[in-house]
Amino acid sequence: MKGKLRSQKMNLFIDYALLITLLLSICFFIFYFYYRENIYKDAKAYADNLSTSISNSVSSEIDKMSTISMNIIYSSIIQKNLVNVETLGREGSSLNPAYASSRDSVLNIYDTISAIIGPFQSVQQINIYSLQGTCIGSGFHQYTAPVILSQKAWYEETINNNGIKYITAPESLVNMPSMPMNFKDDKFISLCRVFFDGADRPQGIVQVIQNCSTIFSFAEQTSASNPTMRFYIYNERGELIYPYVSNQISSLDYNELIVENNFSPFESYTLADKEQKLKIAITYAPISNLDWKVVVTQPTTILLQPLYDFTKYFIFIILAGIFVTLLICFVVASKLTDPLHKLTLAIKQVNINNVLEKNTSIMTCPNSSIEEIHALFNSFNSMYHKLCLSSQEIMSTKSEETRAKMSATQAMINPHFLYNNLTTISILAEEKNTDQVVFMCNALCDYFRYISASDEPSVTLQTEALYTEKYIACMQIRFGSDFSYHIQIPEELKAVRIPKLIIQPIVENAFKYAFDTASPWQLNICCEKLENRWLIHITDNGKGMTEEMITELLHKLEKLKGSREITSLKIGGMGIKNVYLRLLLLYNEQAVFELKSAVQEGTCITIGGPIIY
Repeated sequence: MKGKLRSQKMNLFIDYALLITLLLSICFFIFYFYYRENIYKDAKAYADNLSTSISNSVSSEIDKMSTISMNIIYSSIIQKNLVNVETLGREGSSLNPAYASSRDSVLNIYDTISAIIGPFQSVQQINIYSLQGTCIGSGFHQYTAPVILSQKAWYEETINNNGIKYITAPESLVNMPSMPMNFKDDKFISLCRVFFDGADRPQGIVQVIQNCSTIFSFAEQTSASNPTMRFYIYNERGELIYPYVSNQISSLDYNELIVENNFSPFESYTLADKEQKLKIAITYAPISNLDWKVVVTQPTTILLQPLYDFTKYFIFIILAGIFVTLLICFVVASKLTDPLHKLTLAIKQVNINNVLEKNTSIMTCPNSSIEEIHALFNSFNSMYHKLCLSSQEIMSTKSEETRAKMSATQAMINPHFLYNNLTTISILAEEKNTDQVVFMCNALCDYFRYISASDEPSVTLQTEALYTEKYIACMQIRFGSDFSYHIQIPEELKAVRIPKLIIQPIVENAFKYAFDTASPWQLNICCEKLENRWLIHITDNGKGMTEEMITELLHKLEKLKGSREITSLKIGGMGIKNVYLRLLLLYNEQAVFELKSAVQEGTCITIGGPIIY
């Protein structure tokens, strides 16, 4: 009982624990996904702000370069002096008077470029190329040199743009004459334009050169202050122009992925980096006037690190809350289950024996502060008291009714048996078989003494078999040597009590209906114990029964089972029905009655019930 009580407590405790754990888990997941979504939104907003700031910074630097190029183009001083410079290449001798004029023109161009660049060196270098192949440069280095324009990587695109700016990818200028040593490892971006003369004919190309560290200075600062984030800038041709240092370049072409997946600007997406085996959050902002893209990436593991940290603390808090809550639930479950366990024990004690006893109280009200528990116990005691009174009345009435029916069915056998055997004695007397008449009369006296000896409806199996054998002995006088029988009773079943006169009607039925066939005739009575029931098999080798006869008989027995009325019985032809009804009256659903038969193979009737000593 203590084990069951602990089990009930544990079951109630587990139910509360599962419910609370489920509710807390649901709250956790709701909050988790809500917090995760907010982290993504905040990270996206932060990335958008950074990408927009970088976009504005780069756009500002490019606009500055474009403005300087336009100032060069629209400078009348440069246009006039550039024409004179052409003689420098063709009249190379210093004795030629044109040489001095060309030299002055170059100096004027130097001065004009320096004025446009300004004292703070807003760009690194400006180169002006004439279409005839002369380059005049000023900035970190002033020089004049012949060039082959067609060999410049940017030449064809610049000419095709017809005055619209063309911006190169980052490149080294190691081939530039007299490049200062401190710039030899730097990368530069050039903005190139074609400029025209007064007749709108191409006159030359202006190249504005700016150090990448200047153009992308804000991107560098932003990368330094956000080490977990990566920033990439792609030009309109899809070339990566930032970062321009090879060891910082990613293996993924984000511009290609953006185009392939049709990503929208200022939206957050997730990509898989198979080489690094991680997922990356990506967003980008366009530099609209340049058709460039500023791409911002960050590993999701780093992005969600605050969520992971929060999850650890939150799980710890949830586990602590669950532990405290479950402790409270365990105490509550104990207060509930202890009284209910007492009530359960009391209910289990309610059986037919307790109900029929005079004791009308099987438990006391438990010591509980819960009013509902007291009300429940009082209601149960009241119900149990009424049940005892009602059950005793019902059982008394039912017992008298059953006894009356058993006596009535048993009484029906007496005249029926007497009628049959007097007929046999009459036949024997007519045939002058005096000894057999005397034997049969003595057997009948013993048999009727057995019937009238007691009003008890049950006898031992050994006694029933003994007087059944006396009846069979009477019948053997009639059938002679053509009939044989065998009775087998295990020792353990001899003291078992069975209904009185339960075997004889079935035996009589065999003599009356089964032995219409040619002799010899056999009758076997075999008893056995199966689990907690006794079984008696009565088998003959007579003519047997057809399927229709078996079905009809079983149908009649089923109707008798439903009504259990003795009014359907009558003297003569009612042996099997009498047996079946008495088994039902005594054993109810525990009664056993089985019928097996086949034409010309005999019949086996099995009866049984619970073992009672």
